[in-house]
Amino acid sequence: PLVGERISDEKDNLILIESGVKKEYEKKNLQPSSIPPLTDVSVSMEKDFSSRIQVLSNADYDLIGTAIHDVFCVLEKKKDIEFISSIIASHGFSKEIPDSSQVLRAWNNLEEYLKEKYGEKYNTLHECPFTYEEDCFEVNGSIDLVWETKEGVVLIDYKTFPGKKNSVLDPNDSHYAGLYSGQFSAYKKALEKAGKKVMASFVYYPVAGCIVRMEW
Repeated sequence: PLVGERISDEKDNLILIESGVKKEYEKKNLQPSSIPPLTDVSVSMEKDFSSRIQVLSNADYDLIGTAIHDVFCVLEKKKDIEFISSIIASHGFSKEIPDSSQVLRAWNNLEEYLKEKYGEKYNTLHECPFTYEEDCFEVNGSIDLVWETKEGVVLIDYKTFPGKKNSVLDPNDSHYAGLYSGQFSAYKKALEKAGKKVMASFVYYPVAGCIVRMEW
């Protein structure tokens, strides 16, 4: 093979050939969550809502996050406490999240903030899927929420970290929001490739009750 030539093997992985030597394997599909953090990211507290979602016991917060995501996907159509409770129950977390009104309040906090800051939406995209090609990779994933206005879009990713708010602002903390910046760069690139103007990028922590701005 020529220097720099890429070829495919029977497992559909890409092999990078350099100076005639098999140097490394690179997966054809790239998930945004696997992209390393950016070095020039800036993270700041945008708003502290001073309200939390009470989660009891030592529940798996990844699974708790999935339940809350599912609720957020449908709340615009039906803001009903019993309906929210039924979704939470379907995930088996009725005991862990005993007060469904707190989940509704968490969504309302986010929605009201976005309206106040960026104006009325004309569309929202929940769990918005995307795919684009870059170099030898096909990057694919989904964005938790895209808030569309006449001026542009705001992208939001949900994280269910329940700890102290200062942790997500501390670069030395394992829960630092900037660790998701590589993931966010893929989201922004996908939206821009789709012709969207990205006005802002946020991590929303519904359990902790705050929203964090990410810039790079």
